[in-house]
Amino acid sequence: MLLILKEMYNKIYFPKREIIIGQFDDSLFTASYYCFRLGAIVDDIGISPIKEPVSLRRHDFLRIFSLETFALSSRMFALLGPCTDLLFMGLKLHNSLTIDPGFSGSLEMLLENYTDKSVLVKPGMKIGKVVFFDVGDSLIGLHEQIQLDPIKATWKARREAGQIITDWIEKNIDAELPKKSRP
Repeated sequence: MLLILKEMYNKIYFPKREIIIGQFDDSLFTASYYCFRLGAIVDDIGISPIKEPVSLRRHDFLRIFSLETFALSSRMFALLGPCTDLLFMGLKLHNSLTIDPGFSGSLEMLLENYTDKSVLVKPGMKIGKVVFFDVGDSLIGLHEQIQLDPIKATWKARREAGQIITDWIEKNIDAELPKKSRP
């Protein structure tokens, strides 16, 4: 299983159509996750795009859909979670924990107001995060991935961290061992 970073999405997975995000906004993709937004609600007439702020009454639920649509190939898998901002607003996102391989569509969730006052939810507000993984048997374009800066940086950091630990052990642990126990 391989975590898909923003750079990998842009250079490999989106061009190969392994992950497609409709209504994509590059500013919402951090190094390792994409923030998705509020797009529609279920009201008296059905599913309606949210165009104006909606008041969510105290201790009430609102059935919602993401603004973004997601299409994952059979080798892609994703984990979902709420944005931290919702907690500070007194809101809780009820959602499936995953987007399964082969999924295509908007995300359907419940938004709960657990406070004692009404809370305004606004069109396009960030409501959750999605982290993508490649779960295929072989990695797509491994030679392309190795050339990406985030991957090189990760391996370089691991090598450097390993050297720091080795140096510390030699300086602190080995120095305390009796000389005869050293090989």
